[in-house]
Amino acid sequence: MNKASKAVKLAKRNFEKQIAKKIKSDPKSFYSYVKSKTKFKSTIGPVTNNNGDLVGDYREMAELLNTFFASVFTTENTNNLADINNIFLDVDSEKLSDVLVTPELLHSKLSKLKMNKSPGIDFVGSRMLIKLSFVIL
Repeated sequence: MNKASKAVKLAKRNFEKQIAKKIKSDPKSFYSYVKSKTKFKSTIGPVTNNNGDLVGDYREMAELLNTFFASVFTTENTNNLADINNIFLDVDSEKLSDVLVTPELLHSKLSKLKMNKSPGIDFVGSRMLIKLSFVIL
C-alpha cells in the first residue's frame, strides 16, 4: 500500500472518529455522513402472477400485492368485543376541569425543545417555536 492510500485511510478514520465523538451535540452531521455512504435503493418488482408470468407494470404489481396481502389476513369475530359504553361510564367524574397555562410556563417548555428535530404533522418546526415563543405568548 502506498503512502497516499495510507494517508487517505488515516484521514477518513480520523474524520469518522470526530463525527462519532460529536454525535450527542451534532447528530445531524453523523446521519448526513451515514446517508452519504448509503447508496442502496430498494425497488419492488417485477413480480410473478398466478400464471407464472412476470409483471412489471406498477398498477398490476400493486393489485397482485394487494390480493396477496388481503388473502393472508383473517376476519375477526366482532361478537366478543367489549362494550365500550360500559367501560367509560365513570369518565365524567375524571374529567380534566381546569388547565392553567401561564406565559412563563409555556416559554419554559418551548425553550427546552431540541432545535434540530424535524417538524411534526403540522409542519411547525421546533426552531420556529423556540424563536417565536415570546410572540406566541
